[in-house]
Amino acid sequence: MNGLVAYSLRDGAVLWRKEATGGSASRVRVVGDVCLVSRGSSLDFHAVADGAPLGAARPYGPALVVTPGTRRIFVWRDERSSVEFDGRGGTIRGIPGKVVAADDDHLLVREADAGREGLVVIALRTGAPVVRLGGAKASLGEATVARGRVFYEDRARGGLYERVLATGQERLLHRTGPRVVVGGDKVGVAPGVLLAPPRILGDHLILEDMNVLFAWRVF
Repeated sequence: MNGLVAYSLRDGAVLWRKEATGGSASRVRVVGDVCLVSRGSSLDFHAVADGAPLGAARPYGPALVVTPGTRRIFVWRDERSSVEFDGRGGTIRGIPGKVVAADDDHLLVREADAGREGLVVIALRTGAPVVRLGGAKASLGEATVARGRVFYEDRARGGLYERVLATGQERLLHRTGPRVVVGGDKVGVAPGVLLAPPRILGDHLILEDMNVLFAWRVF
C-alpha cells in the first residue's frame, strides 16, 4: 500500500522498488524523467530511473494538470488558487483560480469572483488572459483547452460549445439531452450534463454525457 514499484514493459521484471511513508498512493503519473505520486494532500516527486526521492509539495486535492509537450506541472493549492511546480516540488509561481486544463500555449482556469464563477484562458507565454467565459446567468460545467480552442459545457444553454481563441468564433458542438431521474415513487426529467471533462484523442474530441458517448473529428 505504501510502496512504489517500477516494472519493465519488455518482460515485466521489477526494475526497482521503494517503500514510502505518508499513506497509500491515490495516483501515479510519469512526467518526463520524474514520477509524480499523489498521497493524500502531498505530491511526491521521484526519479523514474531509480525511484530516488526528489522532493515533495503540499497541494490541495487530487487535481493535477500537465502540459502535453513542455511538461509543465500545475496543481490546485486551495479553492481559489493553483501553483506551478518544478520537477522537484519547488514553487515557480502562483495562479489565481483552479487550473482545470492546459496545452503547451494556454491554461484554462476556473475562477470565482464575488459569487460569479467563470472560466478564463491564459496565455502561458505572457500570463495575460485571452478570453473570459461565463457571466451572471451562465453555468459552466466541464471544459478543456487544446490547440487554440476552448471546449466548454454551458449548462444554462444545454450544450457543449467550442470557441476559437484567435477569432472568438463560437459554435455549438453537442446538445446535452435531458435525463430521467427516479426518486422514491416519482419520476422526473432533469437537464443533461457531461459526466467527465471533454478529452482530446489525436484529432478527435471525446465526450460522455448522461445518455451516450460521442467522438468528433475537430482538428
